[in-house]
Amino acid sequence: MATPMLVGILNDMSEGPPPPGDTERWLRFAIDELIGTGRLDRDVEFVHSFGLGLPSGTAAAVERAYDELVDHDVLVIVGPAIGDNALVATPVAERHRVPTINWAGSERARSEYMFHLQVGSHEEEPMPSLYSGRPKRRTARTPASAARLASSTASATRFWKTPGIDLISTRGLSFGTMNCG
Repeated sequence: MATPMLVGILNDMSEGPPPPGDTERWLRFAIDELIGTGRLDRDVEFVHSFGLGLPSGTAAAVERAYDELVDHDVLVIVGPAIGDNALVATPVAERHRVPTINWAGSERARSEYMFHLQVGSHEEEPMPSLYSGRPKRRTARTPASAARLASSTASATRFWKTPGIDLISTRGLSFGTMNCG
């Protein structure tokens, strides 16, 4: 068999092994099927890189983990999984020109080299009051991070134009001074 293809797995939820979840296991199922049917002529080896990203870690850790995978000359990168980190990785994917697949909840984490396996979107998710089927008199929505603030505000504004929904007020939040404890 030919030299294996290298696939990078960028884990943005841990500083090191073992990672939460088992991305490699699920990828291996698909790859083994492709090899078994002759659609792939070689095996795939996985290269892991860890960078505890936002919200617990840093954007720099995600960039470092991505760069490590590029240094290993991977063919494609799978990850990150967190929306903020996918936003961080998108320009890095463009700079390195390495195809990357994220499954984060941010529809803005898409570009020529960043592909988005849609599993939800902070921008497109309806307000929680619509899930219950009962209208609420008051509903609040805050973005999970400053990186999504502008997009969330635009989405919320579209929602508030819905008949029967009245925008009462808006407030800016200082993410650096919030006390969530």
